[in-house]
Amino acid sequence: MKLKNLFKGFKAKKSVMFMLALLALQGSAGISKVSADTVAENVNVSSDYVKVNSSTGVHDVGKITIKTNGKEELAFCIEPDAITPLGDNSGYVGKDRTDISARTEQIATLWNTVSADIWYYRVAQTMIWEQVNGIQIYSIDGLSDTDYQNIKFQINQAVDNYNKKPSFNGQSVTVKLGETVKLSDSNNSGLNTFDNMRLNSANVDYSVNGNELSITPKADSKLDGTLRFAKTVAVGTSVVYQKSGSQTLMVAKITDPAFYNINLKVIKTGKSQIQKLDAETGKPMAGVKFKMSVDGTDYDVTTNSKGIGFIDKEFLHDTEVTYTEVKTLDGYVLYTAPVKGKIKAGETITLSMNNDTQKGRVKGHKEKEVYNASESEKQGKSVYDKVPLANVTFDQVAQNDITRPDGEVVLKKGEIADTFTTNADGDFESTKDFYIGAQNTYKLVERDVPNNYRPLYDKQATFTIPYDTENKTKVFTLDMGTLDNDLKTGTFELNKVDSKTGAIIPNTQFLLRGLSTYNKDVLYTITTGDKATTDKLIAGKYELVEVKYADGHTANATETGTKIIEIKDNETTNVTIKNDTIDVKTPKVTIKTKAHLENGSQEFTRGDVVAMYDDVDISHDDILDGTQRSFETILVARTPDGKETDIWKSGKIDYKVSDSKFAKTVVTEKVDTAKYPENTTFYFKETGYDKDGKKDTEHNFDGKDEKQSIVPKKATTPEKPKETLPVTGETKAKFAGIAGLILIAGVAIFVKRKSIINLFNRFK
Repeated sequence: MKLKNLFKGFKAKKSVMFMLALLALQGSAGISKVSADTVAENVNVSSDYVKVNSSTGVHDVGKITIKTNGKEELAFCIEPDAITPLGDNSGYVGKDRTDISARTEQIATLWNTVSADIWYYRVAQTMIWEQVNGIQIYSIDGLSDTDYQNIKFQINQAVDNYNKKPSFNGQSVTVKLGETVKLSDSNNSGLNTFDNMRLNSANVDYSVNGNELSITPKADSKLDGTLRFAKTVAVGTSVVYQKSGSQTLMVAKITDPAFYNINLKVIKTGKSQIQKLDAETGKPMAGVKFKMSVDGTDYDVTTNSKGIGFIDKEFLHDTEVTYTEVKTLDGYVLYTAPVKGKIKAGETITLSMNNDTQKGRVKGHKEKEVYNASESEKQGKSVYDKVPLANVTFDQVAQNDITRPDGEVVLKKGEIADTFTTNADGDFESTKDFYIGAQNTYKLVERDVPNNYRPLYDKQATFTIPYDTENKTKVFTLDMGTLDNDLKTGTFELNKVDSKTGAIIPNTQFLLRGLSTYNKDVLYTITTGDKATTDKLIAGKYELVEVKYADGHTANATETGTKIIEIKDNETTNVTIKNDTIDVKTPKVTIKTKAHLENGSQEFTRGDVVAMYDDVDISHDDILDGTQRSFETILVARTPDGKETDIWKSGKIDYKVSDSKFAKTVVTEKVDTAKYPENTTFYFKETGYDKDGKKDTEHNFDGKDEKQSIVPKKATTPEKPKETLPVTGETKAKFAGIAGLILIAGVAIFVKRKSIINLFNRFK
């Protein structure tokens, strides 16, 4: 650059001068262009200049400012050999220039990012000459070569740093909805200086923190796109100012700012699956059915051999999916609680659900059979009670190989699944859960069976617990009810028969007495019935003694009255005892009677109120003395029409047979004969009863025995009484009568006393 009137004789070489503008408009997304024909208001050339020694001669470097539209900016000379007057100049017209190299623009705009010192401006001017015109700079007056080179280095480094891009520039990055991808710049390019987002076609969120760029997709992000960031430092269009006869000046801007790109692929959907495992083993469960619910739609899902169930369908990120178990495998408990999760973009989420195996427990009550001595004595047969049995220990023994629902053997045949003991009340319950299913059979085995007792029956002690096909039961408790220890017993059959006929003889009595350790409490009387007498007896030996024979029978001549028998467990012991028949005559009872009134007469006058007498004589043939018997007398009224009515009964009158005959006079209540029709007769009839109260004799039930009848007197015509004179000596007549009675008594000396008394009474 030549300064008028100050530098003459310098060889001029045509060049382009580039002036670096101040770093204005930082942070803006764009710079307004200066009008293509903008007239500079003023161009000022500072008198503070230095000489530059170059390959084209000596040039002056001074500070130049251009004021346009009220704004003053630094400018650089791009025509060093032209003349520019010192001080203010006018008439410069500026035009946009896009043919300026990027590095020239960057030198002109970035020098003062290193330092605003005037020497940095001067060195930048020389660097622009080198870029535009190829001028070689040798030195600058007032600046050592070292300082020159150092400043030049700093400005070049600023330019290089400006053009440095992040290490991830141009990369393709996959980002998932719901996640944030962080990119670290290993180039240290200064991410914050790329302060202008030029493009975000994927519509993602982003942020910068130091050397780290964070990218986060949104729900409305595109599936792919580009993210581009650029720098806004000195962005704009360079303007070249010219004036005829003056050097060309330039206010520099960065036309093509530094930038970087990232290519994005956004993943917004994902999948889900359910994993079904055995809760105990962790093994996969195939064939389990689920209902998968997403956004109000249900899908059927079944697990495969790996225990995985899924559908090949994608759903948006963060969509809630619910799996509900519908049907599990036999032997497992249905998992009723729904399992929920949210879709993650770009992933297949796995929800887990474990199934418990169905297990079982067992409980029950333990009793033993005991002999009831007192009740047996009362009833004449063996009576048994059941009592709780405490402290009985059971082993729950596998009857086959015990398997899990998946077929795995967990317990070998014969091994013990559990051991438990009855409490004070005889109750028991499992202490462990065990595997169930129709394929698994167990048996309860008593460790110590009580002496003289049978072990539990297989049918009673063996059990299985089938699976709950509805898969709802986790632990099924089987109540086995009451388990009995039965005494070792056998059946006793006693046949009491006639030695001749073989017929069963009832009403025979035996004394049964236990002779062994376990039956010593047995002592009672057995009475035979109309058929064989049976009983359940504790195993062991017994003494059987016949203590009373049935009527008409006695001991058999060939047998003793005592037998020793042995009862064996679960066996029947038959005992036959014979009795001989006693040759007994048939008993015979005869009743003879006489009816009369109190005066001995068998006649009454109608209208009389009289007591009627029945003299009963009973004779006995072939009936033992002391035999208890009874009889009854009944008074019958027979009316003229032939109708007979029992009007009085004596009731049973007991007596003992003491001799061949029994006599008793029975007197009725007084009978008002006027109550009965004229010509009504009365008679007695009698019934005899044996020792058992059974009727065995009757007398005069047809009423034909005249001795038993009391009849009305026949009507007679009364005689007219003769008139007689009073006679003396009536007293003598009475004495004569008495003497007559004495005489009659003497004659009847051999007549029964009672008859004599009756006769005597008749004549009183």
